[in-house]
Amino acid sequence: MSGMGFNLSQGARLGQNLRLSPRMLTTMSVLQLPLGELEERVEQELQENIALERTEPDGSSTDPGDARTDGQDASDGADDRALVVEDGGAADFDRLDRFERRYGEELDSDSWRESRRLDGEPDVRSEAMANTPARTASLEEQLLEQWMLVDASPRMTAIGRVLAGFVGDDGLLHTPIESIAAAAAPVVDPPATEPEVREASRLFQHLLEPPGMGAADVRESLLSQLDVRRGRSGDDDRAWHDARLLIEHHLDDLEANRIPRIQERTGMTTAQLDAARAMLQHLDPSPASGLTSRPVPGIRPDVIVTHDAATDRWSARLADGSEPSVRLAEEYVRMSRDPKVDKSTRDLIKSNMQRGRWFIEALGQRGATLLRDAINGSPDPATRLLTYEAGLRREVLPFFEAMQKDDRSAVRRARQALDPAYRPSLRTRILRSFAEDGVAIAIRSDPDLLRAAMRGFHMLEHPSDWLKRPATLGKILLAWMTPRAAKADVYPPK
Repeated sequence: MSGMGFNLSQGARLGQNLRLSPRMLTTMSVLQLPLGELEERVEQELQENIALERTEPDGSSTDPGDARTDGQDASDGADDRALVVEDGGAADFDRLDRFERRYGEELDSDSWRESRRLDGEPDVRSEAMANTPARTASLEEQLLEQWMLVDASPRMTAIGRVLAGFVGDDGLLHTPIESIAAAAAPVVDPPATEPEVREASRLFQHLLEPPGMGAADVRESLLSQLDVRRGRSGDDDRAWHDARLLIEHHLDDLEANRIPRIQERTGMTTAQLDAARAMLQHLDPSPASGLTSRPVPGIRPDVIVTHDAATDRWSARLADGSEPSVRLAEEYVRMSRDPKVDKSTRDLIKSNMQRGRWFIEALGQRGATLLRDAINGSPDPATRLLTYEAGLRREVLPFFEAMQKDDRSAVRRARQALDPAYRPSLRTRILRSFAEDGVAIAIRSDPDLLRAAMRGFHMLEHPSDWLKRPATLGKILLAWMTPRAAKADVYPPK
């Protein structure tokens, strides 16, 4: 048996990674959030960070309508107070008398209503009721309406009525068949059985519109939709059989886009696989999504832009109360400074306080950025919004997307390393060799290339701009084509 030895060596390794600080990541993510998602993010931070609390409004009114106009009689304000009758409340009755003398005729007649009708103005209440959308039928009601038109036996019809109540908003059954059979048992005699419930489910999937509703899972629903489409088309191409094979045995690989594995296990050519995937594009994993109505969220502006016709000038301001307001909880601030609190607790509080300060700073920076970009650049509000959007995508989004791409690549490489059946494609091997034998070697060998790469690392330019320069690309290609033996001393020690 040959002996086994261990060697201890020391070496230096030069490398680079694009990483943003948690503070920068927080700021970038908050800047891109619309107002609705920002409120969800604030709620999430409040739940996860004990050092944050929501700032409650002080109750003071900022409505311009609350302020009195110049020259308004003080007695009018006195008359607007609520009538409170107490002992000696003669002043309240005097105020009521003044109100009746001033507005009695208007209150006793319907002349104001008649004038609106004579002027042809629509009644506000009637108009609002007419414009109110009618209640849409629920998914169960729509299913029952279709089910009543199906030519089924009375017993199967009764079981189908029960089954319709268990169909979720996505069109699938999220309740076991045995539980549905137990619920349908009292409505028929003898009690309903599981095979009968499955038969009702099959009829739902093939006879109701859209097809696939009432299936037990996504795979069963997709198979039913495929069978219905195939029956309506009348052809029997191989693509239908290949599509069914993908759904039955390779749906997980298809969702993960593991195309080489599918081809290896099925023997399909690229053209055959593309034709089968084209068939699947017409299927819906949530067949009832078109029947259920989802509430449309309202639009809440971040910035309000107004135009003064007299001066022909535009003005912009942040919408009052548009952004959620949070602050550091005073109780935890005191605990972080209290020497009587144990050190581990104080360290935990200080860590949460630091995260909280970053989040509060990001909220403030978001508002300041919105207002600054709305005011500067152009008097046209539409141009201002487009300028802000373009600047955000140009200056911030590339770095965020670069990090997301790196994270996805790391996750993909980790999954591939855990998969014993994974075999890298030719393209993957070439790209890996270009990165390891070309880019990495060129950076370690040339200080100018290292400085160019670090400009993207420090967010001085787009992360990939340095790779697009012809001179840089030429140096990398030269290092890539150099034999490994000639550049062996440049590789990092393993």
